[in-house]
Amino acid sequence: MEWGGGWYLQDCFRVTIRDCGATGLANPFSIVGSVVELTVDNFANNGDKQPKTVLGSYGVYMGTKKYNDGNNIKMPEGINFINCKFVRQDVGVHALGLFVQFLNTEFDYSSKFGGFYAGGDKVDFINCYVASQSARDNDFVAFMVQAYAPQTPEPVSIINCTINMQKNSIKDKKSFGIKLSGGAITLNAARVENCFFRGDGYNSCIFIEKSNAVIIRGNTFRVSGQNINIVSVKNMTLCDNFGLGEFVLPQPDGTECWIITGNTGNFAKVDLTKAKNSLIVNQSLSANHIY
Repeated sequence: MEWGGGWYLQDCFRVTIRDCGATGLANPFSIVGSVVELTVDNFANNGDKQPKTVLGSYGVYMGTKKYNDGNNIKMPEGINFINCKFVRQDVGVHALGLFVQFLNTEFDYSSKFGGFYAGGDKVDFINCYVASQSARDNDFVAFMVQAYAPQTPEPVSIINCTINMQKNSIKDKKSFGIKLSGGAITLNAARVENCFFRGDGYNSCIFIEKSNAVIIRGNTFRVSGQNINIVSVKNMTLCDNFGLGEFVLPQPDGTECWIITGNTGNFAKVDLTKAKNSLIVNQSLSANHIY
């Protein structure tokens, strides 16, 4: 079976699927192009014994489609997954579209990604749960947020989510809770709030590189290792996070605008004398600065 799936949705409007489930599907949902106002409520898939497919394994796969009309490329709009559960998919969801929400949804025993943001305008993960497989022959990220639109806000929210990591039984593969990563361009306007990290095997619970205007607030880390690692960020709010481990900041060059306050945890040593446009009042930092 090339697709290995249940529902393939394309060019449809106001569809509701609820109170059902499946076993052994590699790709329960594929949502492509002009799909508007889809609600999936109380669906579960157990991915045990799923077939190998050309696409791989996704609980939900969302993608664009090219049309021969004035709109050209279209993406899903108004997509809501509520109270759903996807077990043993390589990727819990490849999320893309306009006004996309995953609410109270679980991605259990994922092997590559739990939630993967693949572009669009306004994608939310709210009160979701990601757990990893114990043997992963690849790097693992519970929530992966990459940049797709240069100099454009991509408001991706990860709020009230729980990440339960297992230490990988296969050596030399990295594991992250949440990655906000601009890559070749800068990621703008993502936020991680009130999330809970537990378990073992994290390289970093939250890893941030080449980002701007991010909010990291009110998260709890029951992890003794590296809670937050910030490689580069221009504008940032880092407030009220409770960590048992270490927070790592980049060396400021004077162009940043940071608000750092109320975080409980250990900060790695960093020289803040060039943080001229920032408000930094936090225990365990080498110095407190208000500018």
